[in-house]
Amino acid sequence: MAKAGHFDLLVDLLKLEGAEEEKRLAEQSRRLGASAEKQGTALTSLVIRDENPALGGRVIVTLAKRNQSLRLPWNRLSVGSPVLLTEEGVSDQRGWRGVVCGRSSQTIEIAFAQSPETESERPTYRVVLSSDEFGRQRQRG
Repeated sequence: MAKAGHFDLLVDLLKLEGAEEEKRLAEQSRRLGASAEKQGTALTSLVIRDENPALGGRVIVTLAKRNQSLRLPWNRLSVGSPVLLTEEGVSDQRGWRGVVCGRSSQTIEIAFAQSPETESERPTYRVVLSSDEFGRQRQRG
């Protein structure tokens, strides 16, 4: 019985760690602003171009610059990279974790567990390179 309590505590602590890291990444993303995009760890001023259902109840969201003729700047967000999507101009939000599943010169496709819900009518988004949340989920068992 003592072991079960230990593992329950461990799961709770892993959840807390994940939530805090998510908040920290969102805050860091807002604080860095345009410099994060120049460093290649973020993309800013993106809009959702398309959403499609995927396997396992996931959704694939295609993002691009609002001006469709603009290419995405150089970045380190490659297929398989864990990312955090946040709505620009909204404070105290956590964002949505996803994984880059496709990209082109003008778009980036990200797989999410659920479709992003926005607070504004014509939102713009920021995508930031994130930590690997899947490793933490594997630890939870």
